[in-house]
Amino acid sequence: IIFSNSVSTGLKYYRDYVKVPELRDCEETEHFSKMFNDIFDSLNRKFPAEGIRKYSNYFKVLEDTLKFIDEWELNVVNKKIEEHNFLTKQTAEGLRVTIKSTMELSKYFLEEIGFKYVLSNKMNQDKLEHFFGVVRQSTGPNDHPSTPTFLQVYKILSAYSILKPPKSGNCTILETTAPKINLHDIKAVFNTEESVRSIKIQNLAPGNSFNIPEATLANIKSRGGLIHPNQGFFKLISAIEDSFEIHCNTENVFQNCVDELLSTSGHLTVFPCSEHKTDITTYIISFYITMRMRQHTALQNKDLKKKSSQLKKNLNW
Repeated sequence: IIFSNSVSTGLKYYRDYVKVPELRDCEETEHFSKMFNDIFDSLNRKFPAEGIRKYSNYFKVLEDTLKFIDEWELNVVNKKIEEHNFLTKQTAEGLRVTIKSTMELSKYFLEEIGFKYVLSNKMNQDKLEHFFGVVRQSTGPNDHPSTPTFLQVYKILSAYSILKPPKSGNCTILETTAPKINLHDIKAVFNTEESVRSIKIQNLAPGNSFNIPEATLANIKSRGGLIHPNQGFFKLISAIEDSFEIHCNTENVFQNCVDELLSTSGHLTVFPCSEHKTDITTYIISFYITMRMRQHTALQNKDLKKKSSQLKKNLNW
């Protein structure tokens, strides 16, 4: 997805930290991608916790977007930019209609009706399109039903929805006084004391921020929920990668990598759980080397195919 927060963050990261020269003037692209990401987020609220509320920031996002589109179009009118550098008329009008209707409808629900929140994801015509699709299917080969046909099918569908039999068979509750599971019982199952396993998992997460170069991108992308891997785990993976780069073209890749790791086993001792240290470390080493061998082999085969096809072309000439 081009218009996403990930793209915006990636542009910032590679411009400011990696110092890619081709991206030195990409601030406007970064801003544009971030803005449209925020628009899509505002128009795609699905859950009550993220719904649009009376004093929500989503209104400001939508208002700023309308201003941006108006100013952008004004630059075309004033001949500051070419017409092809602006949106098409249909796209611009569609965006305006969508944004304005969402804002007005949300304000109506919140201020006039008294809703606590509005889920903008539900503001669509999917159900209406589905209904017309059902009507078309009901008319058989006639894809363009006339008004009388439409009314007739509508009446039939209305009656069918009422008279439609249940999917399951007959069921009878014999004991109405039998105990039933309620919501409180379900919550009680999960609200138990913290297990030893969960404590160990928490110990693996040292915190939400690392001031090391490798954590720069994660720090930029984080909204407070991203965590970084354990330092020991990071060093272990780095050591496996280093050993693989040394022995990837040897005959016994796996064995040589393992021998290399064991010969410099200082990083293998840092593991928070002594009970599962051997099993987990063995699995990590085996899995990582196996996957890297597959990746390396795929790249080698791809290069060989290119060379082979190029050789065939040269022979044909």
